[in-house]
Amino acid sequence: MIMIHNIQLNDLEYIRAFIKKCDFLGVQSLYTYWILAYHFSDFCFVAKEEHNEIVGFISAINSKKYRNSIFLFQIGILQKYRSTGLSHQLVDKLFKISLEKGFTKIQLSIDPDNKASLKFFKKYAKSINRTLLKIDNLKLNDEFSNHIEYEDIYEIELK
Repeated sequence: MIMIHNIQLNDLEYIRAFIKKCDFLGVQSLYTYWILAYHFSDFCFVAKEEHNEIVGFISAINSKKYRNSIFLFQIGILQKYRSTGLSHQLVDKLFKISLEKGFTKIQLSIDPDNKASLKFFKKYAKSINRTLLKIDNLKLNDEFSNHIEYEDIYEIELK
C-alpha cells in the first residue's frame, strides 16, 4: 500500500536519494529541499511504500509574481511504479490543495526531450477537462557549467 503525505524535514536526505534515481530530474542541494519542506510543504508530497521507501515525489511553490499560480517544481516516480496511476494521484493532490488555497493555475516546465512527461500532462489535463497550454520556452545558458538548458513552460487552468 502506498501512502502519500506532505514532505517533512526528516524526508530530505531520502528525497535527494530518490531524485538521483529519476530520469530528467536534477538533484538539487539539500538546502533547496529544506526550503521546500520548510516554506512550501503544503504543496510538496512524497509517496512511500510499506517499507517507507519513497517511490514518488511532487513539489511546487506559490509564485510571488503571479499570485494566482502554483509552479510545479519537480515530479518523479520510480520506474517500477510508472503506469500505476501514482503520477495522477500526486498531481491530483497538488491540484486539490491549490484550489483550496485559492489558486487558479498550475504552471510547469518540461524538458523538450522528455516526451513521457509531456504525454502524461496532456493526458492528465484532458482527464480533468482542461488543456495543457504551452505559454513560453526557455533557453538558459549556464556559463558556470558550460551547459545550455531548454525548458518549455506550460499552464493548466484549475477552474
